[in-house]
Amino acid sequence: MESLGLRPGWLWALAAGLAELVGGALLALGSLTPLATGLLLPVMAAATVPVHARRERRL
Repeated sequence: MESLGLRPGWLWALAAGLAELVGGALLALGSLTPLATGLLLPVMAAATVPVHARRERRL
């Protein structure tokens, strides 16, 4: 996570892992789908935005 500019890396990694675990379990169970989406969407956005921003700066 620190390579994406998120510091402290261990804290963000723990938060992302927990959000994915809980969100994935809720999706697998088919219950509370909006809550699961709300947990998973910020994790994916936090991973995608820095990578694409860095890529655009290189072009």
